[in-house]
Amino acid sequence: MNFLFRRLTGIIANLVATCTAPRPIQRSEQERKALAREVKRLRLYDYPSCPASIRVRHMLRYLNLDIPYCDIRKRQIHRDNLLAELGRIHAPCLRIEEKGLVTWLDEPEEIVHYLRQRFDPAFTEERGAAQEY
Repeated sequence: MNFLFRRLTGIIANLVATCTAPRPIQRSEQERKALAREVKRLRLYDYPSCPASIRVRHMLRYLNLDIPYCDIRKRQIHRDNLLAELGRIHAPCLRIEEKGLVTWLDEPEEIVHYLRQRFDPAFTEERGAAQEY
């Protein structure tokens, strides 16, 4: 019974997420190519029906980023990788590989902040304007 309730709740959450998805930022072809090189180093481990994962995927859609998703519920290999590298199974988690070092962000707020800080032009403009005062 509990399994059925969770599955039904997940289906409803995905339906609501699809209906409320934000409009993506419009990016030029040149920007998309530059971003494609940067996002190759990122990977999102998540559950599709997890509310925190939905929030992170909404931010990815808004930022118009094509980061690979690793569904840790359906694919055992992703679950094993997450357990081996992070030490626990948790969703969502963002794996960041830079200069040979791997960093994990495992809180949705941290992931959203990192993505906005790194890829949102409006966020960097807001911070620049706030620092001028």
